[in-house]
Amino acid sequence: MYQKGMKILIYSENKAKYQNLGWCRGGDSIQYYRNGLFLIYNETRHDYNSLTFNYTVEYDDDTIFFANSIPYTYSDLNNQLNTYDKDEKKYK
Repeated sequence: MYQKGMKILIYSENKAKYQNLGWCRGGDSIQYYRNGLFLIYNETRHDYNSLTFNYTVEYDDDTIFFANSIPYTYSDLNNQLNTYDKDEKKYK
């Protein structure tokens, strides 16, 4: 997917605070490739890949997270299940 133009997901704590912006796609010069490393397990070769990209930090003293997909936490799951539980008839 990265070879077709997909970008990295990025979350900046300062962007969330100052611009009210959560997870968004970004990054430049994204490359995903087989890196030549491998592991042989149960007589089967498993190749390793690398993902490289550039990212320009916008705020000093920021905490930035990178992900392949938007994280879905245990708290997210509990909140969703509570929503279903509260309006049980709607989701049957």
